[in-house]
Amino acid sequence: MLLKDKHQFNFLYFLFMQQNGIIAGIEKATFWDETISMTLTKPECYNISPPFHTCLSYSGKRLDVFEYIGDGDIAIDFKKLISSNTSLEIHVTVGMAFDVKEDLLLELGFIKNPFHHTQVIRVLDISTVLNSNQKVFEGYEIRLMSDDEKSFEQRIKVESDIFGYPMNGNYLDRLRYALKDMIKKGDLNYLCYSSEGQVVGYLTLRLHYNIPVIQGSGVLEGHRRKGLNRAMLSCAINKCKELGYLYAGTVAWDDVAAKTWESLGFLPAFQCSEWTRKPTPSLESDPSNK
Repeated sequence: MLLKDKHQFNFLYFLFMQQNGIIAGIEKATFWDETISMTLTKPECYNISPPFHTCLSYSGKRLDVFEYIGDGDIAIDFKKLISSNTSLEIHVTVGMAFDVKEDLLLELGFIKNPFHHTQVIRVLDISTVLNSNQKVFEGYEIRLMSDDEKSFEQRIKVESDIFGYPMNGNYLDRLRYALKDMIKKGDLNYLCYSSEGQVVGYLTLRLHYNIPVIQGSGVLEGHRRKGLNRAMLSCAINKCKELGYLYAGTVAWDDVAAKTWESLGFLPAFQCSEWTRKPTPSLESDPSNK
């Protein structure tokens, strides 16, 4: 995939993305959806009633606070939220989607997490892509995932094989449920097939926050260094162009992924920060209070 130039994001460009909700949309697709989708089998975990938009983890041990939707005093409402959830680890991502003041988080006992690549929002200016028709390596074929059980199982298996998930247990059940929900929302999955018909790679494209976001992609060990990720991305970018999008976003997991995404034109545009408040032991459970 050829680029006109490797320009850096300037201040005016950043303001444009901020005003048009591009960065906030990428944050929602990345941080919110990843958390929410894996708790869909427990609808009671998800809460969008004021004053906070939250999601309780499947394990019931962590509470993610996505945004403030109340009309009162956020400091007072936050203290109430904490006091009623002392047994939970509470997590907040500060960015364009939830621009809570860091001084308030410090006052409430939150600790800023160490840097991780997933905090960096990366944006591709689709207009800079000269050629999005990446040729697929001989013997491979890329197809849009169909809405049938066989395709779902192939998609789940390839992700499991790439990342080492066990092929049983509730995680894969939750992933299966999440994928079906994504299909209903209009999100897309591209699958890469070998000449033997085996699915050896996948790419997920989320589309429901008015900004396309590459949620995840991967290729099996024995099929890497053949441009298959680039070829799947090419298909995704063509779809973005077809739908009239000007930008696409993603985040990287580690140094290797960051360099790969940058080589594909996804440049750093904004860095979020992540904050955690550890559970507060109750007085009743403290032996010193007996």
